[in-house]
Amino acid sequence: MSYKACMDFPHIVKSPKIKGRGVRVSSVAACADYGKSPDWIAESLGLTLEEVQEALTYYAHNKEEIRAEWEEDELLEQQGKGFLGELANRIAEAKKGSFLDPERVENLKKLEDKIAALRGGNRKPA
Repeated sequence: MSYKACMDFPHIVKSPKIKGRGVRVSSVAACADYGKSPDWIAESLGLTLEEVQEALTYYAHNKEEIRAEWEEDELLEQQGKGFLGELANRIAEAKKGSFLDPERVENLKKLEDKIAALRGGNRKPA
C-alpha cells in the first residue's frame, strides 16, 4: 500500500489544493523549492503553519504528481503566450486595413494594450 493511500491529509482536497483556501499544493512546494521557509510561506499565502507543513509532506510523497502539474502549467503558459502573440499579429494586420473606422482602430489599440499587459510588457508603438 502506498503512503498516499494510507495517509490522511485533512487539509488537502482534489487538484490538490488546500481545503477552503484555493491555494494549490504546487504553489506551496514551489515556494519551498525557492528556499522560502514554512513560516514565510504561511504568512505570504495566508495559510496556517499546519497547512503548509501538510502541503509540504504531501509534496514529499507525491513529487511526480506535483511536478507533472508544474509541467502542465508551463505548457499552458506557453500555449497562452502563443495565442496572445497570434492575436496581437491579427490585430496589427487588421489595423493596416484602410476600411476600419477610427473608433474600431481605437478599440483595437485598447485590445493590444490588454494583451501587452497579459504578456507582462508594453505594446510596441504602431
